[in-house]
Amino acid sequence: MTMNWGQLKTAIQSGLENTETTFVANMEEIATRAENLIYRAVILPDGFTETSASFTANQSTVTAPSGFIRPRFMKVAVSSVNSPILLKDASFIREVYPNSSTTGVPKYYSLQTTDSSFNTTIITAPTPASTYTYTLGWYGVGTTIVNTSSDTQNSWLGTHAEETLLAGCILEGYIFMKGSPDMMEIYQADFSAKLAFLRGQAALGMTQDDYQPDAVLV
Repeated sequence: MTMNWGQLKTAIQSGLENTETTFVANMEEIATRAENLIYRAVILPDGFTETSASFTANQSTVTAPSGFIRPRFMKVAVSSVNSPILLKDASFIREVYPNSSTTGVPKYYSLQTTDSSFNTTIITAPTPASTYTYTLGWYGVGTTIVNTSSDTQNSWLGTHAEETLLAGCILEGYIFMKGSPDMMEIYQADFSAKLAFLRGQAALGMTQDDYQPDAVLV
């Protein structure tokens, strides 16, 4: 059954039997946290975006777009011809291209995420010799169901994975309430089971780099 923002709020309050003012006032944050958990755990079509930009000549790194979670593909355009840039471990790039002053058309890329900011840096090799245009296909958090001005707001999760979304909100709501460990385990188990089912329903093609079908992105 499709669930909009108003229906989700009602279901959370009913499921946790909590209509206390402070709890209700934090409903938006609770739902947003649940959405983030789901999109970080499962690759879903609503979270897919393509971004095009230009490399800076002689600079081996670019910052991934805001909201980036994982890549689907990266390609570079040279003389109007697009070529794939293959995803590799950072150790591979360091071994094959130990000197970042080696320039050319990028063939490989790796990801580096800092624990403090969660911003992802994309490292390319060889270092771009020119301002080539690149396209990054990536997954992030999809459209949110949260809307401060309309209870009729819907989203991909609200339409196609409402049970998983509600289970995540119940868990996050109970965490907010600082509930008992025993019940926390029950809510966590329920959410994990629904995440596993949703993951199983996700198409295999959305879990791989387009240019490396054997490189599963988990």
